[in-house]
Amino acid sequence: MGSLAPVLIGNAVNVVSVGQDVLKQLSQIALLLAGTQLIRGVLQLMRSVGFEIVAQKMERDVRSDLYTNLIGKSMTFHSLQSIGM
Repeated sequence: MGSLAPVLIGNAVNVVSVGQDVLKQLSQIALLLAGTQLIRGVLQLMRSVGFEIVAQKMERDVRSDLYTNLIGKSMTFHSLQSIGM
């Protein structure tokens, strides 16, 4: 999808150099270019949201495992841990 923009721009340059029915063809290419870039933006947004959801689930699971592990430790273990530096 990302490589389609340079191809469409190249097509627009070819249309201008040929010079036949330029306005109609350029408007079609411009609409196609705008549509592809809009779709590309939506897909990138969906990808980013998906990554964020997966990252938050992983963080939640790791945090839960850590807290469960710490709660399961004996009081002696906690007493031996130094506080601060």
